Amino acid sequence: MVVADPEGSVYSGGSGRPYLVEGVGEDFWPDTYHADVVDETIAISDADSFAMAHRVTREEGLLIGGSGGTAIAAALQVAKDLTADDLVVAIVPDSGRGYLSKVFDDAWMATMGFSRVEGTVIGDLLATRDDDLPELIYVSPEDSVRDAALLMRKYGVSQIAVAKGDMPLSAAEVVGSVSELWLMNQTYRSDEILDRPIEEVVQDPLPTIGAGEPINRAVSLLEQAPALLVLDGGRPRTIV
Repeated sequence: MVVADPEGSVYSGGSGRPYLVEGVGEDFWPDTYHADVVDETIAISDADSFAMAHRVTREEGLLIGGSGGTAIAAALQVAKDLTADDLVVAIVPDSGRGYLSKVFDDAWMATMGFSRVEGTVIGDLLATRDDDLPELIYVSPEDSVRDAALLMRKYGVSQIAVAKGDMPLSAAEVVGSVSELWLMNQTYRSDEILDRPIEEVVQDPLPTIGAGEPINRAVSLLEQAPALLVLDGGRPRTIV
């Protein structure tokens, strides 16, 4: 028996950090799980799961969900080491009917960084960066306001994300953002705020854009927002 598991789930060695495939995997070990009957566990990324769900729907006419994509992607990995006489049975957990506004929605897939349009896209511009900045500059909710201000000063940026966990982050781990101007306003009211955790003054998360989306979409969004969080394969990549 081979278990197909989302990357991040504890079954395949993850810590239970968030992932986007729904209905499979876990962040704890339930009593009903019997590891002794499992021969192998294969971790499949969100990107590979969703791509496989699209492929099966397109090529086989079967509308399967993201978890079904996880199962089929793992089954194909197993099949690579078998012969034409061997048989692989894959259990597809769910249909894609409940995911028409996510996995099978072009706009959602693009915004989450799972698809790419023709021509020059955001990711192409990011690939030309030659500075020494970390790709994503962020603080944890427990970090102090002072830490956030010093981090922005260190790298010469005016916007940073607030997120839980270490890189690579998932989109669900981004809980907010803070700007230099916002922090200045907060400290002007009371300098005691400098030693308070950033979660007490955190702003809303920045609007998102996919790494595979066109440049003109970023320009349009930046007319309404001070900065954008770029997602690539469902994971935060940087801020523009």
